[in-house]
Amino acid sequence: MASQNPSSAHSHIEKLKGNNFNTWRFHIGILLKSRGIYGHIDGSTVRGEKPGEQSKWDMNDHKAQNFIVATIFDCCCIILGVLPNSFADLKRHNGILHQTFKAACLSRGLLEDDRNWEITLEEAVISNSPTKLRELFAIM
Repeated sequence: MASQNPSSAHSHIEKLKGNNFNTWRFHIGILLKSRGIYGHIDGSTVRGEKPGEQSKWDMNDHKAQNFIVATIFDCCCIILGVLPNSFADLKRHNGILHQTFKAACLSRGLLEDDRNWEITLEEAVISNSPTKLRELFAIM
């Protein structure tokens, strides 16, 4: 299979504009998983100890960053509060360089965990029928 560069591989993904985050996240996730580099975004792929492992990790991390930056609309720099000069700038918040983009977004308060959905389902289990629970789950 021929490898695609980020500029052509992301052409089917609508750029992130602030109101389409869930759709963008889903599509960019599929793209990165298909390339085997999603672990660089969620932090599950760690940089190796050996120089050969480090250079391969760095190369794949750079690819993941290119795919993401190529699909971010310009106004997202305003949301992030930064006009990045490097990929490291996107991972930096309040003077701290985070290991992953996810950690930097959590630090900025741009992401939430799923606890609010878990609480909603826990409360719904007490008083709703199985049909209503399925409907609620489908809505979520």
